[in-house]
Amino acid sequence: MGLDQTLYAYHGKNKKETDFTYKDEDSTEEIYYWRKHPNLEEYMAELYFDKGGKGSKNGFGGEPCFNCCRVELKLHDIEDLIETIEQDKLPEGGGFFHGNDSDEYYKEKTLEALTKAKSILNCPSFDGKRKNKRIYYTSWW
Repeated sequence: MGLDQTLYAYHGKNKKETDFTYKDEDSTEEIYYWRKHPNLEEYMAELYFDKGGKGSKNGFGGEPCFNCCRVELKLHDIEDLIETIEQDKLPEGGGFFHGNDSDEYYKEKTLEALTKAKSILNCPSFDGKRKNKRIYYTSWW
């Protein structure tokens, strides 16, 4: 048991940046998977709630929490996150299932994953049209 986190690319037309669904689950492509990166989780939870996310009821005591929720990352979100990581300024996270600080352990791979996500957003499809490529992060514990 523990914190599992994934960054995905997908094709979709969701109208909101949190708590969305999309029709073609087969269109997802895993960009990167983390196992117990609590400070990244804290950053994403803050972003999720800042974007209006309502949270799931999976928290202790039935309180809304960021667990099994989706948050879309726009290009500016990715760029902000890259800057935060490069400056070693991820917020301190933690929790029973989240593990210990792993910023240094994951730093290089996280920056590579975010660079890949940026390139996916910036790259048109083969026919020259943007195909609603989007990036999202989700986690569960």
